[in-house]
Amino acid sequence: MGVRERDACLRMKAGSWKKTAFEEVTEGMTGHTGYFRSVKVMPGYRLEIEMMTDSRIEFDFTSRLGTMRFGVLRDANVFATASTDGNFILFQKDGALSVKISASEFTDLLLVDRTAPQAGRDPGN
Repeated sequence: MGVRERDACLRMKAGSWKKTAFEEVTEGMTGHTGYFRSVKVMPGYRLEIEMMTDSRIEFDFTSRLGTMRFGVLRDANVFATASTDGNFILFQKDGALSVKISASEFTDLLLVDRTAPQAGRDPGN
């Protein structure tokens, strides 16, 4: 029995029929196949990522190439291997997985530029 089924049984025994927040958010996601539909490599260390929501995002990796996490992507041959399995953006080096970016990590990359001179500092200081 899965967590959802167990929780539903416990609520039925307790007389509670209200759905949990998790159930409300995940309802209808039984056929969930991932977040990323496709990844297209573009010139200038950019990727065009098509999301499962039909959104397209063009992301420029140039500001991240000097970081420990993404430095391996400076190699144009590695960057050119960008692909997705639906849940991760994947890059390979010499046939082995080199960089794996989850949907939550990608969202963080979009929203927060940690490479900026002020990154991580309190704007009030």
